[in-house]
Amino acid sequence: MSKTIILKNTRINSIVINQEKNNKGENKGFACNVDYSVLDENGNTAISQKSQKFTIDADYEAKLSANSSKIVSDFVDEIQKKMNEKEGI
Repeated sequence: MSKTIILKNTRINSIVINQEKNNKGENKGFACNVDYSVLDENGNTAISQKSQKFTIDADYEAKLSANSSKIVSDFVDEIQKKMNEKEGI
């Protein structure tokens, strides 16, 4: 179930985390894609933006900080753990 999060005048529309691979096809970090809108004083969308940053272990630039990279990695680990539990793995 999706939720709307408003931080001051910013609305997060979606967050997508993709596993990245290196040139050998091995897993190598994550890409974090955020789609957000900046709201005006009446709560209307003034602009919409997309941002993409990578965890520090990925082979691409536009890196997240070490703390943000850990949050992304921990989140993915927990989601995978819960999915495995539901599947009986």
